[in-house]
Amino acid sequence: MRSSHLLTLAVCLSALACLPNDPPDAGSDSDTGEATTDEETTGEETTGEETTGEETTGEETTGEETTGEETTGEETTGEEETTTGGGELHPQCDMPSPSPLPALPAINVDALGDPLFADWENIACEGLEIELCTEDEPCGGGGGGMCLFGDIDGQGVCSGADIDVWCDGEGEAMNFMSFACFVCSPVEVHAKACCEGLEGFDCRAWPYPSDGPPNSVCARHEDCEPGLICGEHVGSGYGVCQCPGVGSVDLPNSCWGS
Repeated sequence: MRSSHLLTLAVCLSALACLPNDPPDAGSDSDTGEATTDEETTGEETTGEETTGEETTGEETTGEETTGEETTGEETTGEEETTTGGGELHPQCDMPSPSPLPALPAINVDALGDPLFADWENIACEGLEIELCTEDEPCGGGGGGMCLFGDIDGQGVCSGADIDVWCDGEGEAMNFMSFACFVCSPVEVHAKACCEGLEGFDCRAWPYPSDGPPNSVCARHEDCEPGLICGEHVGSGYGVCQCPGVGSVDLPNSCWGS
């Protein structure tokens, strides 16, 4: 009986020696729970593209809509529209000046860029050997030259044979008869008339302050009264202030003493 008990005890001790030394496994749900919930706490909801994606840094906030050409384009900085204007009606015209204003005629200029018709301003009055004239005292005693009158009954200045409205490309045009007339003549003739203070001659200094009436010589649209344009004439090298769309400029016969 005693031996039976000893055998039983030995078997039990042998069984206990076979058991593992590690603590019992409690299962993945209790010991490694974080492994099954990692994605829930560190997943795409907190670090995904929804919070750092293109919705917050995309083209909608930095795109061309805020920095595009609409704010810096040619429509707001165009030279013709901002500097030349147009759209005004002159009292003597049937239609307003166009907007934008038309291209200027060819203007002959000097080395400084000033129109040749303004070169008379650079001529000294002293020593000008240009003859004055009246109806009773014609140029050269009646033997040569044309007398250009500032007004019909006033005193005039003699111009030589080089006088016409075409200018031959020289562009040395001048106004007389209180802007009713213009002609191409040597700038010394223009200078003589202004040095003598003869009435009816255009002695303004160029550039003109937008006060040129119809038939006045011009180099810019701004030289003319509002509503007029600086357009072409039969001559070349200069412009003439005129109504839009007239196509030609008429000069009265009184310009030539008839």
